[in-house]
Amino acid sequence: MDITAAKLKVAKLLRLSEDGSASGSEAETALRMAEKLMQKYGIERAQLIGSGDKPVYDWQSGFYGFGREGKPTSKVPLWYQWLVVAIAKFTDTIVVTDHHPVEGAGVRFKGEAEDVILALWFAEYLKDCIRRETRQAGMGSSQAREEFRKVMSLRLSTRMREMREARNQAFSTSTALVVVNTKLQARDKHFGGASYRKGRDVQISNAEAHRKGYDAANRVQFNNPLGDDHRAGFIN
Repeated sequence: MDITAAKLKVAKLLRLSEDGSASGSEAETALRMAEKLMQKYGIERAQLIGSGDKPVYDWQSGFYGFGREGKPTSKVPLWYQWLVVAIAKFTDTIVVTDHHPVEGAGVRFKGEAEDVILALWFAEYLKDCIRRETRQAGMGSSQAREEFRKVMSLRLSTRMREMREARNQAFSTSTALVVVNTKLQARDKHFGGASYRKGRDVQISNAEAHRKGYDAANRVQFNNPLGDDHRAGFIN
């Protein structure tokens, strides 16, 4: 870890130690880790703070190719575009469709580095969940399989929106929501605000695809992925 990375890490740890939503043990652990890094690298707190005590952010972008490994695709399907917009809102990032010369068509998340890493993980994890459930659902026609994927994607999107709303409600009486909103404002200033097309009503003609896709989405577990090994995308 170089000095720049150390400063960014210390700044994040200090923000966590001062975050009203963190438990006492979490705050104490974060503070101890920050102090150890500051001693190791000779970092003064004044070096971490700009004018007006503005927080330090590590802005990054990360690309994820939609195709399977070694098999790039030329486009991103609509159901996946819906899904990654929900992921971006859930992880405090911005997402756009993009194309990589090797990975092919995919999506690019923009935001604070740790948020981007989380978004990339979800982009792969949820795509793999949908593909696996589609195979297991036994839908006969390609149209039925596509409708299954659309329903599952939309239900997952709803679940992520509900979890985000619950988080905001839990933060509403603490300084944590202020911290999040400050980060979002800084993100939009750095990257430009998100611009997503307004959603349209989706017509699903296959009742079995609707029922199975909805149930499959409800079975998906949203566990904390940080630290898990994954192929998902790359920061650049």
